[in-house]
Amino acid sequence: MTEKNILKIILSVFIALLWLSGCKHAHVSSSDQYPPVAVLFEYKTENNEVLPKLRFTKNEKEFTVKNCVDMISHINKFEFVETDDNYRAYSYYQPCIASLIYKKGKVSTVSFYNGDFSETIYKDFDLSSFRPSIRPKLDEKTHTFIDLEYKQSGDENRIVIDRPTWHYKFSLLARGDFNNNQIEDLLVGFLDESKNASYFADTTLVLVKTKKNMLWIAEEAEKYIN
Repeated sequence: MTEKNILKIILSVFIALLWLSGCKHAHVSSSDQYPPVAVLFEYKTENNEVLPKLRFTKNEKEFTVKNCVDMISHINKFEFVETDDNYRAYSYYQPCIASLIYKKGKVSTVSFYNGDFSETIYKDFDLSSFRPSIRPKLDEKTHTFIDLEYKQSGDENRIVIDRPTWHYKFSLLARGDFNNNQIEDLLVGFLDESKNASYFADTTLVLVKTKKNMLWIAEEAEKYIN
């Protein structure tokens, strides 16, 4: 093999490697990917930190947990005791749930989120898809806050619906693919509080949307805990 042929081979290999490197770089930096991005969420609760007692039952036997690790091991195996005090205690465990789901988040290749959280919740979120205290006010034609003509306030990552007897707040915690379908989901904190009674519920939701022309649907975060 002549020196000239060897140089041609080396040049061809170099060009091929350069091309492959460029393709790899273009794939990594593609604007069509939407990585999980923590917006407002900062995990501060340690797994072994003592929290308010949380009650569960199974076969008429009651169990009590006091930290994140025990709560996660009980949440899908036992029945949650539905009392006002237990819902209030459960609010202290939401950082555990949100953190666990956020850490499982992956990059997404498709997104139907327009970047305006307040508008998304007010106009494009199906309230009938989960169990808030507002649900009894809905009917077959009423599904969103704009249908109810409720006034709202907030900013790019939060929306507040303040009624004479009730207070609702949605906070965007993170964005990413949390259900492994390559479509961007929204990790959301939801506060549901009565002004005239003891009812108080602070929960974590995963909002999903698989088509551009559909409303966002809420899924309970607990179903994402294995």
